[in-house]
Amino acid sequence: MLDPTFIELSGGRFSVMYSIYMDEAAARDMAQKICVEQTIEFPLDLIPDDDIRAHIIGRIENVEA
Repeated sequence: MLDPTFIELSGGRFSVMYSIYMDEAAARDMAQKICVEQTIEFPLDLIPDDDIRAHIIGRIENVEA
């Protein structure tokens, strides 16, 4: 496992909206994959529980049917 990474960040964030046409469970799964791919482009299971996981990786704010 990699050593944790701790970095100072501005705290600024931006929002992105995607239209995903799947059932809710599949859409949530796809949204999580998009969050990882669009922010760190690295396998999530290789990221330690650190600032990258807590502050860099995108997060799902809302899912609507």
